[in-house]
Amino acid sequence: MQSQCENIYKTARKHAGLTQNEASELLFISPRTLSEYENGRLIPPDDVVAKMVEVYKTPWLAYQHLQSSSMLGQKYLPELDFLDLSAAVVKLRKELNDVERLNDAIFEIASDGEINEEERITWDRVIKEIREMISASLALCFTNTYKDGA
Repeated sequence: MQSQCENIYKTARKHAGLTQNEASELLFISPRTLSEYENGRLIPPDDVVAKMVEVYKTPWLAYQHLQSSSMLGQKYLPELDFLDLSAAVVKLRKELNDVERLNDAIFEIASDGEINEEERITWDRVIKEIREMISASLALCFTNTYKDGA
């Protein structure tokens, strides 16, 4: 598990304003097991994390759990920067503008349904910008529910 993500479960619980004992009761697990999750000694199974998301009302926890505990998540889910609302909106606007600037290139390349060697560098840049836009979009979606260290 990535060191940054070792405390995602604790952060989510604190965001919900619950003690370990209260949370473990609602999650139907022992306080010791919850402590093991929160200290990074055990990775909770997906069904426990799904229950945490519901109990804690923290949808971002599901994303971070998959990103940190799953090989697929680590490989394919983009990193998210959890920013305050205004910074998240500015970041998304910037990423949307970056994609918009490539709009003509997107249509030009895609018009024939093929990406040839001459178009590959531009297309790779398009994909990079789209991924950054997706990341900024997801970060904005989670902004209202994420509180760092809450």
